[in-house]
Amino acid sequence: MIKLIMQDWYPEDKKSKIRNQNNELQPQKMNLDRRIPVNINILLNRVRVEKKREAKKKIFLFSAILSLTTFFGFFMFYMNS
Repeated sequence: MIKLIMQDWYPEDKKSKIRNQNNELQPQKMNLDRRIPVNINILLNRVRVEKKREAKKKIFLFSAILSLTTFFGFFMFYMNS
C-alpha cells in the first residue's frame, strides 16, 4: 500500500522540501507495508507517567496560589492592626 502525503504538513517535519517549478510542494510516497512492532507496555507507562506529571503540576500550582493568598491575607491583617 502506498500513501501520498504532503511534506511540511506538520511544522516539526525535519525532511527536506521537494518543490516543483511553480514552488508547490510535491507529494512524497510513503510505504505503509512495513509494520513496526510496538510494545504496548511502554506506551501505557508513558501515559501513566504523563498523568502523574500533570497531577504534580496541578498540586504545585494549587499550593503556590494557596500560600500566596494566605501570605497576602496575613500581610493585610497585620497592616490593618
